[in-house]
Amino acid sequence: MIPTSILLPVLAARLVSASISLATFTQPNCGGNLSNNIRSNSANQFQSSECVATNQFSSVEVITADAGFQCNIYSDRACANFIGTFETAGECGSIIGSGVICFSQNSFDNPLDGAKGKLLINDKFVTVVKQATELIQLGVAQSCNDLGCDHTNFFSETQNPMTSKEIVKVEVRGTYANVEQRDYMRNVLMESFRLAQSEDRNNPMAFLGVDPNDDNVAVLENPLIHDIPTFGQVTLRDAQDAILAQMEVLITQTETERQGACDNSAGKITQAALKAIPTVGGAAGLIFDLLCQVS
Repeated sequence: MIPTSILLPVLAARLVSASISLATFTQPNCGGNLSNNIRSNSANQFQSSECVATNQFSSVEVITADAGFQCNIYSDRACANFIGTFETAGECGSIIGSGVICFSQNSFDNPLDGAKGKLLINDKFVTVVKQATELIQLGVAQSCNDLGCDHTNFFSETQNPMTSKEIVKVEVRGTYANVEQRDYMRNVLMESFRLAQSEDRNNPMAFLGVDPNDDNVAVLENPLIHDIPTFGQVTLRDAQDAILAQMEVLITQTETERQGACDNSAGKITQAALKAIPTVGGAAGLIFDLLCQVS
């Protein structure tokens, strides 16, 4: 079993941050010599130790293990041939291997595990006919792919084509490591703009169109308008405060842009509303710092 001289430093380190630590032994049943002491690394993606190549061992023991962490055992030094997993503190198992990876399974399942967010909304508004959520969804779909967002490939449309030439444009910038981060930031922006959107009012530029279900019936197109902020930015940071991902949206419609107030933009967004937006796999949303950009 683990000598006290080895165990105590590990326990002291455990008080600092969540982790897992695993020892390898030269003989079965955690006997013989202790050949390696492998720990997860909070500085790496998924808090992974990365592949630790070792001399062949015959058994392993989990020294300490916080919830959500595990160590995978491999028969080869390249950590390619998986043969077993250990995750319970005090667990000893006879297993012949030459490679180990210790990591946070929670972080692997949810790339946003342990992250925190910042939301920045400005105090300028623009008048639009579409819902803010739809405009952001259209903008992200147009500009962003699995790797990032190209703001030069923007969404635009004429709002009231029969009565005016008002063009609304949605530009999206974004950098992220995976689509889970992309979609989560999009959802945060959609909910934030929805909350900041003003009440509906009659659209003086509404026009008559044809009912899509009956060519003989006329319907009023774009009967309502509302005001939404022109700019929003989401930043996600990891536990070490390094930027994980960022997305920003700029909505312009030059004929109707006007100065507003922070109380009517960021002031209408609450921590509780953002916390209710699930992250990957339905996990609880992040805690956000809410800021207003004053023009």
